[in-house]
Amino acid sequence: MLTEPLRAWERSLPRLPDRRVVADAAHPSLSYLLAGHDARAGVVEALLQALPVGVAMLDDAGHALWSNAAARTLAALEAPAVRRLAAQALAAGSERRESGIEHRTTDGTRRWLDAAAMPVRDGRGIAVATLLTIADATARVEATDWRPIIDTLVRL
Repeated sequence: MLTEPLRAWERSLPRLPDRRVVADAAHPSLSYLLAGHDARAGVVEALLQALPVGVAMLDDAGHALWSNAAARTLAALEAPAVRRLAAQALAAGSERRESGIEHRTTDGTRRWLDAAAMPVRDGRGIAVATLLTIADATARVEATDWRPIIDTLVRL
C-alpha cells in the first residue's frame, strides 16, 4: 500500500488541464501512462518491488515507512551514511547524492552503496518525508580496487 507522503508527492507533480501528470513531452511520467489504464496502486507497488535498485521512504523522523525487497536485501537502511543523507535532503529541501558508501551488514558482509535522497513535499510544499534510491556499488568499487594490480600483471 502506498503511503500518504508518496501520494502527496504524486499530487504535487505538474499536471495538464485534464489532470494528467507530465514529466516532459519525450518521457511522460508513470502516472500519465497509467492514467488511461485504470491502474491501481498495486501496479505501482509491484513495479517498485521488482526493481533491482533499492527504493525506500523515510518519514521526517527517519523511520522507514516503506521499502522494496532490494532495499531490504542490501540492508541499506541500516547504514548510518544513508540515514544521514536522507536527513540532509529533508533538512535542505533538495536532492542529495553520495557514491561509494561503505557499509557492513549485520552478518559482517562489506558492501558499497550509491544512494540518492529526495525530499517528498506535502500539498503546502513542506518536506515531510524522504524518498531514497540505493544501488549496490560493491562490484564497481572492488573492480576499481583491483585495477592497479591487474594493470601491473598485464605489464609483466
